[in-house]
Order: sequence, then C-alpha cells, then structure tokens
Amino acid sequence: MYPPPMIPSDWWPQQAMAVVEWMEMLCEGIYDVHGLAIAEAREQRYQNQLADARQLPLPLWPSFNDDPF
Repeated sequence: MYPPPMIPSDWWPQQAMAVVEWMEMLCEGIYDVHGLAIAEAREQRYQNQLADARQLPLPLWPSFNDDPF
C-alpha cells in the first residue's frame, strides 16, 4: 500500500487549504455524478417495469372490482 499523500512542508497554509478545498470539491462532484447515475438507473428500471406491464395480455373478462356501478 502506498503512503498517504503529504502536503510539502514549504507550502504556505493558504496553499495547503487551497488543495484541501479542491479535493473537497472533487469529492463532492464525484458524489453528485454518482448520485445522478443511481437516479437515472432507478428511473430506467422503473420505465422498463412499466413497459413490461404494458405488454401483459389484457383479461378477457373484467373483474367485479372494475365495475363502476
């Protein structure tokens, strides 16, 4: 396993904080993209389920629950 990345000792605190903030933004971006991909996959799965349900044959006789009277 590689050692964790270190911030050079000759950096100013502002430089180190800029790197930390950049890493936080990078991680947030990855999280957002991953969350969007999960949401799109769920929506696609739901649409596929709807399409499958539409292809089922309709019953020849309506059930008594469908009677509006």
